[in-house]
Amino acid sequence: FHRVLDGGEDSASLFLRSSEIASDGKDPANRPPLQNSVEVGVKNEAGEKRGRMGLSLLLDLFRRWVLVAPVGLIGLALDYCYEKLLLEGFLRESLVGPGPFFDPSEFPDLQTLQDHHHQILEEVVSLRGSLKMPLLQNVDTTQEWEADGRWETLILKVYNTEIEDNLRRLPTLRRLLEGLGGSVPTAMVSVLRPGGHIRPHFGYYNGVLRYHLGLLVPKAPEPPLRLGIRVGQRYATWRLGQPLMFDDCYEHEVWNQSDGERIVLFLDVVRPLPGIYAVINSMFIFAMRFHP
Repeated sequence: FHRVLDGGEDSASLFLRSSEIASDGKDPANRPPLQNSVEVGVKNEAGEKRGRMGLSLLLDLFRRWVLVAPVGLIGLALDYCYEKLLLEGFLRESLVGPGPFFDPSEFPDLQTLQDHHHQILEEVVSLRGSLKMPLLQNVDTTQEWEADGRWETLILKVYNTEIEDNLRRLPTLRRLLEGLGGSVPTAMVSVLRPGGHIRPHFGYYNGVLRYHLGLLVPKAPEPPLRLGIRVGQRYATWRLGQPLMFDDCYEHEVWNQSDGERIVLFLDVVRPLPGIYAVINSMFIFAMRFHP
C-alpha cells in the first residue's frame, strides 16, 4: 500500500484499475475510445439490418415471381381452358345439340331402362318397405338446395365408383346398369315427397347429361304445374315410364305440390361428342372418381 502511494497512485485509482482489468482481462489504457466503439457497433448493426432486409426482399421477389406467379398463370390458363374448351366447346360440338332439353330417342341404349321400368319400380318399392332412404342433405352436406327434408336418395354409383351395398338391393337395375357400362357414370334413385322444393341451382360439368326415368309419378291437375321442373326458361313434368333428359348446367329447380311421392331413376349420361372432345371428356370423367 505504501509503495503504491509512493508511486503516485492512491488506493481508489488502484481499485478502479484492478476492477476494470478483472472485468475483461484487458487494461483500459489499451482499449479504443468508447465513442469509437459505439460508432463501429452502430455501423455494423445497420449493415446487418440492411443485409437482412435485402435478403428478405430477394426471397419475397423469388416467391412472388418464381414460385407464385407461374402457379397463378397456370391457374388462369386452366380456368380459361375449362371455360372455352369444356363449357363452350362441349356445347358447340355436342352431337345432340346444346339443350337445355334433349330427345331421349338420341340415346337408344337407354331404351332397355324404359322396357324394365315396372321391374325397377317393384324393386324400389320393396326396398323402401325395408330400408329408409337417406335425405340428400345428410349424404351431401355441402348442398343447400332442399333443406325441408323431403328429398330422399339412394346412390348406386358416382362417376363409376359403385356403392355395392345399395346395388345388391336392386338386382334388376344393377344388371341393366352393368349392361350400359361407362356411358352411365352416375346413378341413383331420387324420391321427392309432397311439398318438396329443390331450389334453383346448376351443375358444374356439362360433359354429362341428366336423365330422369319416371317410376312413380302422382297425378297432379294442370295448370298450374304442381309437379314439375324448370330448366333455364323451359318447363316440363314427368310421365310414368318415360324419360326426361336435360343439361343440368342450366339453372334448374324441381317442385312437388301434389299429394303423392315422385320417384325417378336419376342418371348422368355421357354427352355424345366428336373426336378429341370425346377423349378429353372421358379423361375428365375418369379423373372425377378421385375427387373427394
